[in-house]
Amino acid sequence: TMAFSPDGAQLLTGMDKPQELFAAQVWNAMTGESRARLDDGAIAISTPGSTETQSPLLEQHIRVAWAGDRLVTVNFNLGRGSIWDAGTRARLTEFKVGARSMELAPIGGEAAPRLAMAADGQRFVVAGFDDSARIFATREGKMITSLVHPFPKLARAELSADGVVAISHAAALFVRR
Repeated sequence: TMAFSPDGAQLLTGMDKPQELFAAQVWNAMTGESRARLDDGAIAISTPGSTETQSPLLEQHIRVAWAGDRLVTVNFNLGRGSIWDAGTRARLTEFKVGARSMELAPIGGEAAPRLAMAADGQRFVVAGFDDSARIFATREGKMITSLVHPFPKLARAELSADGVVAISHAAALFVRR
């Protein structure tokens, strides 16, 4: 996934290639020059003939969001996310997003958008593989609430512009205030 900075000058991309075992990368949106790599602990240790990583699989499928002076990355393989300072690129906090899991994108397509930011950037929601949608405060990374989806196979969650109403989607829509 990817997200632009509020001024459109930078681009945050989630990594998904085996050789890119870090959470995300910040790019200059005009030149394509790499500005920073964000390491969430999934770094691989390569030796001839083998690769070791904290992640159960080499494919990462990192979800990302940009909210003002905060960057959010979610690595479902590790079962956790991180909030980063957009200026210094320092990791500020980690949060749990449920069980470790792996989602493969359909051939020629993208994986489900499991991370959504409220329009004001104050809250974000993560659709976990344990059928729970967790809403977090962006500044502190603290979970505000967890909503268990009544249907199996939660695929995505969205927040209203004010971050008050959550909608999750699996086989059917479920709206919670």
